[in-house]
Amino acid sequence: MRSELAAVEDPRERRHFARAVVVVVVVGRTLTAWTWLLAGCVAVALALGLLALSRARVGDGVGDFTLFVPPLVFFAVGAVAARRLGSFSRGLVVAAAVAVLSAVAMLPVAATEAAHLYSEAGVSLLDGEIVEVASTSAAVLDTLHPVFIVLHLLFWLPGIVLGARLGARATPLNPRSPHGGVGSAQ
Repeated sequence: MRSELAAVEDPRERRHFARAVVVVVVVGRTLTAWTWLLAGCVAVALALGLLALSRARVGDGVGDFTLFVPPLVFFAVGAVAARRLGSFSRGLVVAAAVAVLSAVAMLPVAATEAAHLYSEAGVSLLDGEIVEVASTSAAVLDTLHPVFIVLHLLFWLPGIVLGARLGARATPLNPRSPHGGVGSAQ
């Protein structure tokens, strides 16, 4: 890679090439079948938790679950992954994969439960307040509103990043590394 990088003369092209190599190396070494299996298991667990809570708390809303439980899970996954893999960036990739699959798993559950709660009790999935919409599909679209999705992503992002950072800082000292920790320079 170094010789290929040295052959690129334009500074902008060198930076672009270097970034592409880092992405390929980090993502390629991190997103293994085990990573996807872990991400899928966590995603299914969160989706089932959302379903169970929605059914248990009809009329109370599940916004507290969807906003606060996933970031805690992502924090733990990112910390453990970064610690085990010895790298902030690799822990971040694992936690991000878990978050993406969790969102994909939780969105259909949220839509289905929004329809169920509207037809059963006339209430919103997220806050449990009475929904003043004309149809079940409007109740589902209200739950999947981009503002709610962006709000959730803003709540979830710190868990992903901080977990990976904490896990990378907790890596054991490596005497061969000039930076002290295995993943401290990443």
